[in-house]
Amino acid sequence: MKRWLVSIAAALGLGVPAGAVTLYEHTGANDPLTEGWLEAIVFVQTSVGPVLDDQGSGFDAWFVDDNGTAGGDAGFYEGPLTAGEVAAGESGGWTLTAQLRSVDVPDPAPGATAVGEDAAPFVSYRDGVATWQLHFQTEDTGDLTVYLGTDFDVPAGLTHTIVGGAPDYHLYELVFDPGTSLATLSVDGAEVIADFPGAPFAQPTPRIAWGSGTSGSTGQGNFNLVRFELEVPEPSGPLLLLAGGAVLLATRLRPT
Repeated sequence: MKRWLVSIAAALGLGVPAGAVTLYEHTGANDPLTEGWLEAIVFVQTSVGPVLDDQGSGFDAWFVDDNGTAGGDAGFYEGPLTAGEVAAGESGGWTLTAQLRSVDVPDPAPGATAVGEDAAPFVSYRDGVATWQLHFQTEDTGDLTVYLGTDFDVPAGLTHTIVGGAPDYHLYELVFDPGTSLATLSVDGAEVIADFPGAPFAQPTPRIAWGSGTSGSTGQGNFNLVRFELEVPEPSGPLLLLAGGAVLLATRLRPT
């Protein structure tokens, strides 16, 4: 019901029930298609499936393993967003959370010129104007590099390296501040990158996406958690009346 209220309230310029509203969430070894996610494209040279107690870590996950080195080889899941949900995120803030393990050192993407272009595993949020995208790259050294793209036409971005962190699961939280229109990245509870502006990479359909990207790079990500939440303000009286009416109407129209 809260998700309905977000769209209704945004359309009318009203408040919605306070707190975090989860729009999409993947957890553990669950098949994303049973959680409301969609397959964004046909999975080419990419395999997927459950992982139980990954390397004895206690983490269950859903793996996406990209073994294709041609451009377009990819496989990822998406959750479409409405214009009202995007507007609510812009006014109240949003959080994109992921907990995952980058499994292997990727084969370089043909023509790659920047850190992150070799990193197939990713999570992202597109709001129709900008793209907030994180890539995860295991290094030969055993380190893990997190890459936040700031310009996809001229490869550029911000990076954070977790020394010796490649074998392990890490928790990533990207939090958008509506006051500055910038996001902050925390890893395992510690802030590591501030003032991330996203990338001016407009797409017509706002969405959350995760899995393996479409570059010629390879790599596997084991995704224990992917979640997208909105932060919403206190409710207003008109919204509560409208929500009650919407629920009553939906009940009356429900097939018997």
